[in-house]
Amino acid sequence: RPVVCVPGRFGVVVDQVGGVGPWAGESLLHLDPACRVDAVCNGTPVFLISRPPAARCALAFAGGTDVRLIGGVLTPRVQGWMARTVGRVEPSQAIVLPVAGTRPLLWGYAIVPRGTPDVSLTLDGEALELRAMLRIARTEYHLRVLQDEISLRSGVA
Repeated sequence: RPVVCVPGRFGVVVDQVGGVGPWAGESLLHLDPACRVDAVCNGTPVFLISRPPAARCALAFAGGTDVRLIGGVLTPRVQGWMARTVGRVEPSQAIVLPVAGTRPLLWGYAIVPRGTPDVSLTLDGEALELRAMLRIARTEYHLRVLQDEISLRSGVA
């Protein structure tokens, strides 16, 4: 699971499933119970997440079939939870990014601190190379990850 972070600007989290044949699964992002989630769609879904007193971020998604927000559920199985201490699970919201298709599969999300709804993410890649384009307002960030080497260039869109 490659994670690329540019402190204060953004983080990109990517999930990859290799092999051949059909596959289905999901990524879950568990949120603090105090979080508020607003959804925006400008062609692709973006979630604006805020938590008192002043924390805020935007989440943009790529490669999934859709994006869902679920409320905290403990039965019949735990889905949407937070554990503040070991062994103590409490219900909370979670963002679900389902993925299905023929392997290899590539999907992920970008976390943009103090985010704007004007954000989008695209992913592309092969076995050893990952390419991502993150647009935040009018700035585009082009990432390339080749094994342990990372390159980043940015410019105005």
